[in-house]
Amino acid sequence: MKAAVYRGPGQVQCETVPDPVLTPDSVLLKVTACGICGSDLRTYRHGMRGNLDFQILGHEISGVVAAMGEQVSGYAVGDRLAVAADVHCHQCYYCKKALYNLCENWRLIGTHLPGGMADYLLLTPDILTHGILHRIPDSLADLPSALAEPASSVIWAQQLLQIEPGEVVVVFGDGPIGALQVQVAQARGAKAVVIGLTGGRLEMFRERDLGAWKVFNNDTDDVVAEVRALTEGRGADAAIVAARRALPRPRR
Repeated sequence: MKAAVYRGPGQVQCETVPDPVLTPDSVLLKVTACGICGSDLRTYRHGMRGNLDFQILGHEISGVVAAMGEQVSGYAVGDRLAVAADVHCHQCYYCKKALYNLCENWRLIGTHLPGGMADYLLLTPDILTHGILHRIPDSLADLPSALAEPASSVIWAQQLLQIEPGEVVVVFGDGPIGALQVQVAQARGAKAVVIGLTGGRLEMFRERDLGAWKVFNNDTDDVVAEVRALTEGRGADAAIVAARRALPRPRR
């Protein structure tokens, strides 16, 4: 099969690699879409955690079950699945408290385990029992289904913030996560203000209907004054940082 293989910083190439071998307790997934996460780009530029020098990348995955081992139940050939990165141990202190994000033996698809930038992905017993898999509804296409993992983080963040209709939400960051934050805020009935930096992404928000109420450039606009002007001096009801470099500069 074809796969995007990481072989060190600055080295990712499409290679022919052996097909995964189906075992009695695994599922073979035909990958239909796989996103490129910011962490994939950091791996490409700076290296993989653990100093690994070979791995198939990709952890924002959608696919369809192509084959199943005879010991597997609960799935069927043809099922469409969204696959997230995390595989937890379910044995450590934190997993036993359902704090899976703090798992002491946490592994990632696309880092510790082969990823989804390939024709096929083997869902091993660990992934089937301790990973994150969701069936894709017929109403959702393959490509957006691959965004289930980052979108779920965005939805959870706004649930924690208790974003309500009519509120003003400032999103610092004009990349993919910022775009998801804007669209989820809009779906919740809020007004999203995007603050980004000079470049093509910010112009994309202006040119396309991505759900932003207002768009400001942190390099040229007084974003604090602009947001206060929009809110009768109150400021935003919530602020979400979706990028490392898009914070407002201090102003007197």
